[in-house]
Amino acid sequence: MISLDELSPIGFGSYRVSTSEHGFALAEAIRLGCNLIDTAATYTNGYSERLVGAVVASVHSSADTFVITKAGYPDPPGTQHSIAPDFLAASLDRSLERLGRPWVDGFLLHNPERLLDDGVETDEFADRVAAAFVFLEGCVSLGKIRFYGISSNVVATSPDPVLGLESYITLAAHAATHHHFRLLQFPCNLLERDAVCNPAGASLTVRARAAGVATLANRPLNALVDGRLVRLANYESHADRPTNDDSRLLSMCVEAVSGQLVRSGATATPLEFPVIQYVADHWADIETTDAVDELFLGLLQTFLRALYKGDIPEAEARLFARLHRRALDNAQKRMSDRAEATRRDLYASRILDATDSHPLQVAACSYLLDAGIDHVLVGMRSPDYVHSLRELIISNRRPPG
Repeated sequence: MISLDELSPIGFGSYRVSTSEHGFALAEAIRLGCNLIDTAATYTNGYSERLVGAVVASVHSSADTFVITKAGYPDPPGTQHSIAPDFLAASLDRSLERLGRPWVDGFLLHNPERLLDDGVETDEFADRVAAAFVFLEGCVSLGKIRFYGISSNVVATSPDPVLGLESYITLAAHAATHHHFRLLQFPCNLLERDAVCNPAGASLTVRARAAGVATLANRPLNALVDGRLVRLANYESHADRPTNDDSRLLSMCVEAVSGQLVRSGATATPLEFPVIQYVADHWADIETTDAVDELFLGLLQTFLRALYKGDIPEAEARLFARLHRRALDNAQKRMSDRAEATRRDLYASRILDATDSHPLQVAACSYLLDAGIDHVLVGMRSPDYVHSLRELIISNRRPPG
């Protein structure tokens, strides 16, 4: 089996993977040398784990990849966040079934700080984590997991000691003399640098390395600044290229809805439906590609399936797909413009080297590795995206120190 010291610097983040293209991307990443794959029980309602399991089985030996999954969020939906041993046991078994393997390399408690948000007192929180760690040490003994750890959004930023690395290590030491708490995952990127920068003392990454805990950065290309998403990547945008008249395309979509309403005997007009009104008003000025997909693949698709009684004609489906593509183009241009403005700010503050001509996503990941992060998890959902990071995947670089 692959050891922690052999993990690739860039890992495949599987937060929103479920399609065949995502599978091709994962297979290509593995082919290039990416042997670290991160998923979770609740990512895309379990489809993420199934896809990871299927791809790994088809292109690689399970012993040559290091797969991490997580538990804590309701699985299935409808229950409360939990790290109770019985909850973890059931979640682990479901994950192993979906992954199609008898063991998982890494098993993380998924944002356990949510328990405090739900009103659990600090002492009770520590007791629950301690019980979870005892259970996970038992899973190691049974051969169901190799290592365990924490995935936390606040471990690098919270002033509460119970949510800090040292507290988790102490609880793990109580669970077993030679414990297997070896993984710590958290958000870190060019604009959220708390894990690698600590003016008051040793950074989280330095303390983790001293304790023998591997650090994994998630959200390396998605920064949250004042509640707003800043995408740290360059896009090829088609928004400025000649296209069919956008207003005509929108009119054709609205006319298609109008025609189906008439055929179904409805008296309402298309713009009386909030989702159609929203598309008409905002399709061209949505800020992010994720928000575009949420609108077109979520709300609008649900409306159209109901309107056409589950059978959307091919011509109408192509029409709305064209509008979806144009909306993505516009959002990508906005995101690229914001990313370039951010890059200029990072040059000015000397966080990035102004002579570095690499794409922003490469520069962002390189910065984290150079700053001491062991592994950077990137949601590479297309083969082209994988190849944009090829240089880092095959570099086998390690953090300094």
